[in-house]
Amino acid sequence: MAQKTGKKRKRKGTGKRKRKRAKIDIKKPVPAFINWANNGTREELYKNPEFLKTNKNGEQKVDIVKVSKKCGKLWGELPEEEKDKWKKMYNDELSIYKKKVEEYEIAHKDDVVSSNESSDDDDETSDSDDSEDSEDERERRKKRKRRKKRKEKKKKKRRKKGSSRRRKD
Repeated sequence: MAQKTGKKRKRKGTGKRKRKRAKIDIKKPVPAFINWANNGTREELYKNPEFLKTNKNGEQKVDIVKVSKKCGKLWGELPEEEKDKWKKMYNDELSIYKKKVEEYEIAHKDDVVSSNESSDDDDETSDSDDSEDSEDERERRKKRKRRKKRKEKKKKKRRKKGSSRRRKD
């Protein structure tokens, strides 16, 4: 059998490229459970020696997995009135967030690309233009196709060579 070297080739993305979209600087609100845990509950658990672990260097650090499990258990045991308070805060923040996003989309209509728009419209306009830019773009597309075909041929050759080089032990 052939020995493996342990190195793996990194594959480059073979799918379609994603469109660049405008970055929205509006942050989503933190869910109720996370907000509750961040508001002092987690810090109290960090201080508890039950949730400390020692690493390879002998240093004591907080075991985040145990803390998270304990927070989840405490959240489950929390009375509904208390949970509702946190959920209401989240829903209020969520409604504010949605309003801000709508305002942003209205203000930046041209920058934000909706998912319903298709790229076919752009292709049709560029094909109908007889300007130099459209011709250059066509040439670039042809070159990309040629390169892609060459790469595919090389891959096929490598596969064929690899299958015939198997050792017989």
